[in-house]
Amino acid sequence: MQEFVKDAPVTLVFVADTTRMKGSQADAQQAYAWADAAFISQNVYLFLRLRGSRHRRARDGDRPALTKALKLGGHQLIVFAQSVGFPKK
Repeated sequence: MQEFVKDAPVTLVFVADTTRMKGSQADAQQAYAWADAAFISQNVYLFLRLRGSRHRRARDGDRPALTKALKLGGHQLIVFAQSVGFPKK
């Protein structure tokens, strides 16, 4: 739903598998999923900055459509997406 996503050569979609979060309540699962995805996204960002590439985190999107397109199960939660590419000259 954001303009830059269609031009990005790669978009990483961070998905949490809630079945791997043993003993956690639903609210805690989402909090852990967001935290873990944020840590990974930060590492991607730092790597891209060192390589001269760019990134943007997609805030909005049609999660139900993306869930269907990726054939995710009910226990898999799309956390967010991160588009990466090269700066426009």
